[in-house]
Amino acid sequence: MSRVAVTLEKYSMFDSLSERLSHSLRSITGKARLTEENIQETMREVRMALLEADVALPVVKDFVEAVKERAVGQDVMKSLSPGQAFLRIVQTELETVMGSANEGLNLATTPPAVIMMAGLQGAGKTTTVAKLARLDVDLALTTNGATLALVAPALADAGLDRINVSLDTLHPARFVEMTRRDSLAAVIDGVRAAKAAGLDPVKVNVVAMAGVNEDELIDFAAFGRAEGVEVRFIEFMPLDADQAWKRSSVLTQADIVERISERFPLVAERRGHAPADRFAYVDGGGAPGSSHVGVIASVTEPFCGSCDRVRLTADGKLRSCLFAMTETDLRGLIRAGADDEALAAAIEGCVHGKWAGHRIDQVNFIRPSRSMSQLGG
Repeated sequence: MSRVAVTLEKYSMFDSLSERLSHSLRSITGKARLTEENIQETMREVRMALLEADVALPVVKDFVEAVKERAVGQDVMKSLSPGQAFLRIVQTELETVMGSANEGLNLATTPPAVIMMAGLQGAGKTTTVAKLARLDVDLALTTNGATLALVAPALADAGLDRINVSLDTLHPARFVEMTRRDSLAAVIDGVRAAKAAGLDPVKVNVVAMAGVNEDELIDFAAFGRAEGVEVRFIEFMPLDADQAWKRSSVLTQADIVERISERFPLVAERRGHAPADRFAYVDGGGAPGSSHVGVIASVTEPFCGSCDRVRLTADGKLRSCLFAMTETDLRGLIRAGADDEALAAAIEGCVHGKWAGHRIDQVNFIRPSRSMSQLGG
């Protein structure tokens, strides 16, 4: 098998506490104006997360006081970007807390939002990326990019190889409607920061939906060519949390390629084991890194026969397919004291049970109980 691709799951899906914390930290980043109430609410969420991570109460109190003192001293509410200024203070102090008070960070119990905000800015051996980088694998991360600009250099330094940024629209108003936050500019800054940090390749994943963002296909192609990133369009799959998926909402690979080719002619390349079909720009593309566009046609042109991917969720469940109806609880085995042989047997059993196909568009298709956000996509 080729180099193993390890995907770090999105940090906002571990439990309800992490979700609230992540939302708070993300939302405050894009604020053009901060109030004392904004700061107090964010600090309450961070304090709760640290206590949940078993950080000693005196350490947490010192952390809260240090953040307040620095926020007042730097007068973040009067800075040009108060949300990001305050977030940097939170990050710096979290580094101290997690680096000194909790050097033996327990990845199985620490809320991922704390790991993400504290570890990736320089806590060295206690970061998720640094620990995984020791495995000498092709290390990739998929992110919504909301705070990527703040951590991209640290991610690269910790050993991250490449990154995928999920971005479904380039229209500010539509972005707010889709994500419920006004941070499109921050995400685009994150894409650029990832490029500047040397992560390679940087890919932008776009879920293409009929009647939603199909008018942006050429815009995204032009964006990728200008920014030097590979844009990958993903057919809308029945994994949405709202369960609003319907076949008529799927923008097919054929439609996507045809529409982009009207402006930027494309030629198909031979398919490999990766999930995306790749198409080269006839003119070579724009900035370096933008010579291709990809399409993941899971619905209309499934690639199950050549798929060699499995997925480990943030709560330790191994899945042989996004649409699998069963999971293998590796975390449960580890916590029960299972040895390497038992774990290997469980993994092999999961892989051997991989389906020949997902059965979308067939009468016997059963929708998985988990949505894409819960699976880590």
